[in-house]
Amino acid sequence: MNHCITAFWNYFKENSESILSMRELDAAKRHIIMNELLSLIKNFHPGIGFKLNSRDHQGELTITAYGNPYIFKSVDLLVKFAPKINKWKVIAFIQPAHDLEPYRTGTDKPFEYHTIVLRVSEMKYTVSPCENNPLLVALNLYIPNLHVYGYSEYLTTPVNILLEHLLGEKAFANEIHSVNICQLTAEVEKILQPVALYKLPEYLQAIRKLSACELN
Repeated sequence: MNHCITAFWNYFKENSESILSMRELDAAKRHIIMNELLSLIKNFHPGIGFKLNSRDHQGELTITAYGNPYIFKSVDLLVKFAPKINKWKVIAFIQPAHDLEPYRTGTDKPFEYHTIVLRVSEMKYTVSPCENNPLLVALNLYIPNLHVYGYSEYLTTPVNILLEHLLGEKAFANEIHSVNICQLTAEVEKILQPVALYKLPEYLQAIRKLSACELN
């Protein structure tokens, strides 16, 4: 096993209780632990990162390639050698959203990135299939208040993060060929009839099933 993998998992396991109760630690201790975790995981691969979540005294550690398909194998390798850690679940890649009800009802929490605020429930899409690969789609993403941000290039990062969490890291990287960010207007609604964004996972799933049937 790669010694960098061993070092990361040894440190995480030894400090698993502290990491689980991170919010209760003083700022200096949190800083030390997070810096060490980041240093160790970057020693294994500089393009890989992690996300921590905890609830009801149980933790989830998600290892991510930040959507870079060229290092997916490195994520798989790191997770493959994860030891059993009490109260912790280790996950490879950001997973797709499972509870879509808040998006349907418009009760979803806004996604905030610096001064940009986005809500999945307010966004819509249309797609164009790629001729060379029917499993890839070019996504036109419509945002109702895009003019507020002046068509800023800074929208690209938060939109990609939002889509990654809606679709899952692997689906976003492997099935979305491109994202064209557009303004949602009454004219767009009338002529193009875009679909609510929360329905995009269902559309991609249908494409996968159709492709599988054709291959069989």
